[in-house]
Amino acid sequence: DRLPFPYLLYFGVFNAIKGFDRIVDATAVFLRRVPDGRLVLVGRHAAFSKGRTSAAMVDALRGEFGDRVVCHEAVPQAALFPVIRRAHGVLFASRSDNFPNALQEAMALGTVVLGPRDASFDELLVDGENGLLFNPEEPQALAAAMERLWRLDTAERDRLTANAARSIAALAPDRTLPALVAYYDEVIAAWRAGR
Repeated sequence: DRLPFPYLLYFGVFNAIKGFDRIVDATAVFLRRVPDGRLVLVGRHAAFSKGRTSAAMVDALRGEFGDRVVCHEAVPQAALFPVIRRAHGVLFASRSDNFPNALQEAMALGTVVLGPRDASFDELLVDGENGLLFNPEEPQALAAAMERLWRLDTAERDRLTANAARSIAALAPDRTLPALVAYYDEVIAAWRAGR
């Protein structure tokens, strides 16, 4: 239930579209650079092209780094949320996404998040303001961003998570629905006026 060490976390499907291979590759670099670094993976394994599997990728990481890499099958939200809350940071590396719920959940739970630019994460994240972003086109960028995340001091972590909470609060239905209804009213009125 409670992991006795600080860790970075990835949760979700272990597949290419979610950038799991990027996370695995960057983790190897990160763990070589940061002797006390750890990664926890929670989710569901998937096949990759050319016979590669996420399970084999995790086995290779664990072969090199042992218990500094912990992998657990997917768990219900009630069990996952405490793991997210206690994480030093949550990693996302998707090649494509659509304003992911996982990002919003991690931010709402008070965890610093790291996501790729140009995959919809930068629609909510502002680098250094309410989370961290990396350039997915630069192979070493994710590893460097993981190290940056790992080394954040308490004041910086608190600032990022407080700003993230404000970003998530701005998405609350009581704030967004009135603006949406007002927009629809304008569109309907303009359409009726044009008849």
